[in-house]
Amino acid sequence: MRPRRSLSTTEVLLLDVILVDFLAVGSSALALLQFVPGHQVGVLHSTSLLLGLINLCSNPTFMTVIALDQYIAIAHPILFHTWRRPQYYVKLSVIIWVSVLVLNLPVFYILITTFVGYFDCLMIYSISTPWKAFLLFTELVLGIMPILVILVCYVSTAKKLVDMGAGKESMRSTKEQGLRTIGATLAVLVTTFAPFHVAQVYVTVADLWDRGDPSLWLYACYVKPYAWILTFFSAFLNPVLYVFRLQRAGWRMRCCPALSSE
Repeated sequence: MRPRRSLSTTEVLLLDVILVDFLAVGSSALALLQFVPGHQVGVLHSTSLLLGLINLCSNPTFMTVIALDQYIAIAHPILFHTWRRPQYYVKLSVIIWVSVLVLNLPVFYILITTFVGYFDCLMIYSISTPWKAFLLFTELVLGIMPILVILVCYVSTAKKLVDMGAGKESMRSTKEQGLRTIGATLAVLVTTFAPFHVAQVYVTVADLWDRGDPSLWLYACYVKPYAWILTFFSAFLNPVLYVFRLQRAGWRMRCCPALSSE
């Protein structure tokens, strides 16, 4: 019998992303069940909201760690080799899950106790100023900061790929495949995931500055529901990109052995 192969660092993170994907599916299924007669709407709504919040915040966090891992493996494979071990990434994953849960429980409490639904048009006017400041803090830490880190990591990774084997025609197709993968991942991030968090930060800051701004009501009623739905598309598409384009693509083995020799 062949010895059992342990998970690589990237595979540990991909398992986390897949679990986040299941949370998105569960949240969507529970939201749809609310329209079926005979089910306890309150329980379904609360559970769906909690799963949705965890998905919304854990997805960018794990994507950020994967982006950092990809950049380190390509740009500094030797310098950080001792730290890229599966057991360290398992511990990091546990820390991320616990942190996301701890930060989201107060948010869940605010949303459940303050107004009827997550897309209540009066929600922004019903939350006290200290709680709004806390919501802004969670959006910055779990939404905006991960987006910025992902952008910086993938832009730096793309630059590193371009510089690798400069002038060698044999590396051209390999680098193009890697750059297309990075471009597709960033396109999904910018078009489906970033709009919700950027809008949330803008609206929260605008409300703290001017509570009478009519655009806040328009956003809560007509924009936020669709932006929320887009984040679920991101939760589905990003794991697909990583599993089928980054984890298995041949360019990683040819240009970046550190990613395929774990």
